[in-house]
Amino acid sequence: SGGFNTLSSCPTNWTLTSTYWCVSTSTTSLPVATYLATSVAYNGYVYDIGGYNGSAAIATIYYAPIESNGSLGLWTTTTNLPVATAYATSVAYNGYVYEIAGLNGSGATTTIDYAPILSGGGLGAWVNNVANPLPSGSGGIELATSVLYNGYVYEIGGSSSTPSSIYVTSLSSIPRIGNYSMLVNIGKGVDVTPIDILVSGTNSGNPGNGPYYGGVTDTGGITITYQGASTTCSAFSPSSTVKNIPSELDTPYYIRLTSDGCSNTTAVGEYLMVRFALDDSATATFPDIYSNHTTVTGFRIFYHPATIDRLRGGATFSGGSLQSLDTPPTAVQ
Repeated sequence: SGGFNTLSSCPTNWTLTSTYWCVSTSTTSLPVATYLATSVAYNGYVYDIGGYNGSAAIATIYYAPIESNGSLGLWTTTTNLPVATAYATSVAYNGYVYEIAGLNGSGATTTIDYAPILSGGGLGAWVNNVANPLPSGSGGIELATSVLYNGYVYEIGGSSSTPSSIYVTSLSSIPRIGNYSMLVNIGKGVDVTPIDILVSGTNSGNPGNGPYYGGVTDTGGITITYQGASTTCSAFSPSSTVKNIPSELDTPYYIRLTSDGCSNTTAVGEYLMVRFALDDSATATFPDIYSNHTTVTGFRIFYHPATIDRLRGGATFSGGSLQSLDTPPTAVQ
């Protein structure tokens, strides 16, 4: 409606449709004044990378959480750049932040460095993208601008031997999401009643409350889904997910069949298809030799045997040997 107004401070009813600029007094200032830095935002955090502190280029990186009202929380330092750099550009994609070119103590560079964005917003160790720097014909680039779209990054203009050039490359970040499945014959020709599942392994994955593929709730990157198939229907039942998981490992959880793939109401089946999605996309470090990834080393399914196979009192035979009473472990939902 004719341009933006200017206010001395931001109001509490800030909206994205507000037609004014304002001074955000609620946003925490940087610990040190910097200029000619580069910045990027990703997954609820904003990063201030390198630049000058008034006398020299710095390698320091500050990051702060973006609050629900748009203001910033306290700034914290994280892993420094490999080399003090200013006039660079930066993008963030698929769990990594990239610093592109810029000016260091040796002059304008073609270097691209990247670091994983860890849980909590900090950065892991920086890695030099030796295999694919900017073209050597650029002579090194500073004072450019960069944008990212759909997995491609564009380095535009800047002060270089070819200032009108635009360079583009695809980003090949590892998604670090693994999907595994196993079909288990729990009935061996008859329908049984599956009760619990207990999973073992290591869980260092993503917090579940976030834009991640795995991790149903609070701790870790494991999502467990299952489907059943009965002797009377060749199709699997609809997929179900183990719910409300505070810690997916070494704790039994209820599994329930309510129908088969032919829409028959039933709690029994001969087969169980179990799927695990392991999501380390926001927590894994680079390279994989650090071995901090989420794993499933094994799982157990507890079930009530078919009625025709039970003895009085609930005990059963397996392979000719008398088994313990039919009492699965106490499970949670």
